[in-house]
Amino acid sequence: MPVLVLFAFLSGVVTILSPCILPVLPVVLAGGAGKGRRKPLGIITGFIFSFTFITVSLAALTRALGIGPGILRILAVAAVSLFGLVMLVPSLGILFEKSVSRITAGFQPSRKQNVSGKTDGFISGIGIGLSLGVLWTPCVGPIIASVITVALAGSADAGAVVITFFYSLGTALPMFAVMKGGRTLLQRFSFLSKNMENIRRGFGVLMLITALSMSLGWDLRFQAMVLKVFPSYGRGLTLIEDGDAVQKALADRESARNAGESSYIREGVFTGVGSDVSMQGVPGNYGAAPPFSASGPWLNSSPLEMSGLAGKVMLIDFWTYSCINCIRTLPYLKSWHEQYSDQGLVIIGVHSPEFVFEQDPENVRKAVADLGVSWPVVLDNDFSQWRAYNNRFWPAHFLVDTRGNVRYFTFGEGRYGETEQMIRSLLAETGARFTTFNENADFGDVAATPETYMGKERAERMELDPSMGLGTEVYTLEEKPALHHWSIGGEWKITYEYAEPAGSSGGDLVLNFDARRIFAVFDPRPGTGESLEVTVEFEGNITTLTLSEPRMYQLLEFARPRQGVLKMHIPKGVRIYSFTFGG
Repeated sequence: MPVLVLFAFLSGVVTILSPCILPVLPVVLAGGAGKGRRKPLGIITGFIFSFTFITVSLAALTRALGIGPGILRILAVAAVSLFGLVMLVPSLGILFEKSVSRITAGFQPSRKQNVSGKTDGFISGIGIGLSLGVLWTPCVGPIIASVITVALAGSADAGAVVITFFYSLGTALPMFAVMKGGRTLLQRFSFLSKNMENIRRGFGVLMLITALSMSLGWDLRFQAMVLKVFPSYGRGLTLIEDGDAVQKALADRESARNAGESSYIREGVFTGVGSDVSMQGVPGNYGAAPPFSASGPWLNSSPLEMSGLAGKVMLIDFWTYSCINCIRTLPYLKSWHEQYSDQGLVIIGVHSPEFVFEQDPENVRKAVADLGVSWPVVLDNDFSQWRAYNNRFWPAHFLVDTRGNVRYFTFGEGRYGETEQMIRSLLAETGARFTTFNENADFGDVAATPETYMGKERAERMELDPSMGLGTEVYTLEEKPALHHWSIGGEWKITYEYAEPAGSSGGDLVLNFDARRIFAVFDPRPGTGESLEVTVEFEGNITTLTLSEPRMYQLLEFARPRQGVLKMHIPKGVRIYSFTFGG
């Protein structure tokens, strides 16, 4: 933890040099020109609080309020606009100061203070800082990305709060220095001090222009333009976060957290399964299964309760519809559903999304229909069911007996014969009888090339020039990367989760694979519903793939596994998340 805290703080300090600061720089500078000697202190206090709170609890906050994360940006724009008007219009400034004075009068140590309705600027500064914290959230680096990933599953702990706090503290200190330096400059030169009111109004105008640009998305375009004109700007800022020491500390923290949560395995006491794979495939009595807590909605069924399934054997399947590993388990699940549902087996799919578009109920509904999933499926967008089982894997399977106790579980693919044998054993406890079955039945296949992610957070085996970084960059295509490796060419936008061509002419991608079937997860023009075409070239043969919705698409299929180089041209507006393979 000390290593992560130190590097989070240092990362926060250097983040102030990134392009993220450019759109909000007028707001920071305005803090130095505003009235009140403690206003800069109020601004960084509000910033630290809001950034820490929002980063760690964003997922829970948006769920609780029933709003999307974009609403927070709208609120920040409104706050910046308000403070711009306060600085621009003197009468509004006086009214604001009097209002703040009345609100804070009870907290003043002496009633002799602020009797004129003036404040020291601390409270008004907090308001500006709160809005800055919201605006700054997208500027996080890899360390804070790991915190957000934990928070998305709703399991952010005290360590995540501490790391985020020190990151925001590191970011706030340079802000404070800029504001204090600007204030000192204004006070040192008489010309500036005599025109303080005009300077204040000028910064008010800048804040309003900033708010307008953010509401129209100009700030994001400006950042992209800066990175395009100066491609090296900010490239080295995250190197400190990618170092071996930080990565090892992150891995150690996750291992320690998982180890602490894995102490659940005691005979007859079920408190989750965590990442302890040593007990998978081992029949036993691990205690009562958690109740259904996923937020829903339910597909293929009305909402179910554990009490209503008493006397049934349940198979709880954690999955997500664009996960190839999950899809490869579906033939087994379908076989078991057809063969054993009349004997008392109930399969329940818990859809815990890996990507943002998998949170959309309509996308899941369509995928369920397309994949032929006929058993009940509940959407677990808030990961409450996932956390109840302390799960860490896609897919994961849990068998629950007729008395509601977890008796068996497996992670990932495989153990199909053992799982079916356990299903039959649990059903046999109810008196069911069966014919023999093929324990070595094989519904799936295996590929040599592992699952390959395009987002920076999990990207591996890439051959890129320059090396992968967040933001927009022009890459040089490697025509034939090493086996299992990939490369991109042209202008691309890289995020933690996906890659997307940024140039008007699109981008090229090359992948050297060893598999029988190749799949890719695409999202064409997110939220628009428009179709786009991707061209796929293999050994001189060119095919066109029409993308109409965010999901997994099959690119190639051969009679037997083979090696080869796949070339693709992807148009602007298509996000590519990952490649998956079948043998």
